[in-house]
Amino acid sequence: MKMSKVYQKKIINNRVAYQRISDRDIRNINTIIFDCDGVLIDSKKSYDICIELTISYILKNMINMKFSRYKISKTTLELFRQTGGFNNDYKFCYVIILKIISMLPKNLSEAYEQELNNINMRNISNSFRKLELIELNKIGSSAKNTKINFTRELNELAKEIKKFDIESIELLISKGLDKEQKELLYSAKKFLNFTNDRKNNIVTNVFDEYFYGKNLIKKARKTNTITFNRKGTIESEKLIVKESTLTALKKRFQKNIAIVSGRGKIGTKFTLGNLFRYFNVKGNVFIEDLARIPKYGAKIDKPSPIALKKSLTNLASKGNILYVGDSMEDLLMTKAANKANNQQYIFAGIYGSSRSERNKIKLFKDKKADIIISNINDIPELFSE
Repeated sequence: MKMSKVYQKKIINNRVAYQRISDRDIRNINTIIFDCDGVLIDSKKSYDICIELTISYILKNMINMKFSRYKISKTTLELFRQTGGFNNDYKFCYVIILKIISMLPKNLSEAYEQELNNINMRNISNSFRKLELIELNKIGSSAKNTKINFTRELNELAKEIKKFDIESIELLISKGLDKEQKELLYSAKKFLNFTNDRKNNIVTNVFDEYFYGKNLIKKARKTNTITFNRKGTIESEKLIVKESTLTALKKRFQKNIAIVSGRGKIGTKFTLGNLFRYFNVKGNVFIEDLARIPKYGAKIDKPSPIALKKSLTNLASKGNILYVGDSMEDLLMTKAANKANNQQYIFAGIYGSSRSERNKIKLFKDKKADIIISNINDIPELFSE
């Protein structure tokens, strides 16, 4: 595949698109795989609100019952997502919670550590019960006044992250802490149980309750209990993709059209509704579901190419493969798949769903995305003769 150093600018449906590869390479695409969030589905509200609810609920219970709903700044979200290592929102919540706990006043560290250790020793498996048992509430109204400091420190952490595995990030958070703060951090990690159990830990269980809500949580997590009697944030999602787009793509690619997403299957199917039938069920890969299986765990998270390659094994692909995503993780995953496969993966970056289209275009250009396009509904025009 010949790669141009400069982008060819096009206008598709009155929107700007950029292309580094030749039209011939595009004609040779015979498989198309999609990310969901920001591509097929507008999920900005569902996930961003769920992140805030999850972090707030856990912090309220862990450090301050009066902790107001913690508002994650848009800058903080963007800085973490631009690293390419935070496609997983569970991971993002865990890192934010751990960082805030590491910033507790030194004079309170020992008391909180003792409280968490008392609960850890009881080996309670129920996430919500563990949170309810915390009896300390020593941070008063000062929490509100330190919020600006939290935001600044979180932004600095995002800029320092170079390795995306949890252990490296935990080490980065513990850097510069004194003995008491490090011991509290260790107790908090054990309490949250994030790395030891991807299926049953406080962060994922609280997040899923808020995301799926009372109407879906039992089906999504095969549980008989509901902790929060409220609608899930998933119910605020809207479709981006039009059925006419999928009809056109299905006509061209037949069975070689699939989804590789960080979402779970049940959540994806719920929002896509009848449009789910356009995608090859054998080629679909839902990372959230596979990550709960011990043999996969965090290894399958984007930007690892495992999920993308797994999808391809069930598709009859003989030409180029187009992956359509909207994030840095998607681009990095596609590049990683290219290194590990004889077939040619092409990446199309969607910029129209971002908060700043200009910044997203620049980011994709800087990282040499093959195609940069505004909207999934513009994709069929790439293949028009």
